[in-house]
Amino acid sequence: MNGITGSDSIWPWNLKCLTAISYPFALIMRKAQSMSYKIPTPLEIAKRVEADSALSTGTQHASLPGTAENMVSRALTIVSTELYSYLSFIAKQILPPTAEAQYLEGHANFWLEGGRKSSSLATGLVDIEGTAGTEIAAGSILVRDDSISYRTLEDLTLDGSGLGSVRVNSRSEGLIGNAAPGVSLNPTDVIPGITSITVAADGLSGGAEIEADPDLKGRVVERVQSPPRGGSLRDYEFWAKEVAGVTRSWAKESDDGYVTVHVTFSMDNKPDTPQPTADEVQAVKDHIESVRPVGSRPSVVAPVLSPIDFEIALNPNNLTTQNAALAEIEDYFKREASAGGVTLRLSRLSAAISVSLGENFHQLITPNQDLAFEFGTLPVLGNITWSAAA
Repeated sequence: MNGITGSDSIWPWNLKCLTAISYPFALIMRKAQSMSYKIPTPLEIAKRVEADSALSTGTQHASLPGTAENMVSRALTIVSTELYSYLSFIAKQILPPTAEAQYLEGHANFWLEGGRKSSSLATGLVDIEGTAGTEIAAGSILVRDDSISYRTLEDLTLDGSGLGSVRVNSRSEGLIGNAAPGVSLNPTDVIPGITSITVAADGLSGGAEIEADPDLKGRVVERVQSPPRGGSLRDYEFWAKEVAGVTRSWAKESDDGYVTVHVTFSMDNKPDTPQPTADEVQAVKDHIESVRPVGSRPSVVAPVLSPIDFEIALNPNNLTTQNAALAEIEDYFKREASAGGVTLRLSRLSAAISVSLGENFHQLITPNQDLAFEFGTLPVLGNITWSAAA
């Protein structure tokens, strides 16, 4: 077999071949343990195996196509490449920031009570008008114009003025169930005596999507880096973010002499506003009440939004550059803006605009000084007026 004669042709029981199999593989493993984590290419592995085989057998058979040693060399190359790939994959999965969804789920279930936050149903009151005494049974289905439906949670009898309000839940989980005040609904089955059904003044809220991977990773990392401390401010912030839809939260100890912790939060994944509704605030308050230390008095409120308008001279002043600058400004607000008491530095904002794709130079006309905000006030992006920079 290509120059191998006599007892050398008996493979794989030949002692030299067994040595060619085991010894180079042991060398590879030893080198892998001592080397920095740089994965060798298949070609590098093949050359290493051939060199180690030559060292152990005193022949160049591993480099000759068709020899037993060459076949062993190829097999070792394949196995080693797969092992390196697997080790690289596992190295990413053992740390939450780099773990893929399946393994991130395991980290979340280990570190977080309840794991990933599930999607939730929207809820709230609807106002009903009609003939006095008309009854609406619990479980009645009401439908929006876009076919999103809601179920009434209790029986209702319209009062002497023909008015009444009843709480409903959306039948579809997620943001799609939220509705603004005044949105019209219609019963799927005609209810005699009903003239109109509209969403009440507080709207329908609380509908949230299943927690996204970046948000889940953030909570896992926060839990690992800031373990529970029996009711610290970070604990309150963490508890608030355990509620569906909550993305950021801030806590501040009271200065009124009592053990009071003030908590505010935002829901940045809502399409219209990050500001929570009264029902969403109540949901966070109820959750914190269920986990807080005995004796503390949490106060949970929605942040006050403070829109910031900008006037920016841009070069070149075209739609492409404007959109690129807008994306950088929005990212700046996500990173820097908070309701925990913050000062927005215009130098950092200007630096963010400077990295916009296509921007040559710009001038930030307004605001023209750093902006400071107290706890409970959340700065948000307002309107932007663009002009050409000379």
